Amino acid sequence: MGLFGEKYHYLAKIIEALNEYPERFEGEQAWQELGRPTITLPEYAQQAV
Repeated sequence: MGLFGEKYHYLAKIIEALNEYPERFEGEQAWQELGRPTITLPEYAQQAV
């Protein structure tokens, strides 16, 4: 495999690791200050069409 292919293989492994990393929810403080969202992301996207 060439150098170009090796770079993409490495990048794919990094992206895979990031996708498997558990995310910590960090919106609680914003929800307390601003209230819970009144619209979901899919609803917002549908309005933009």
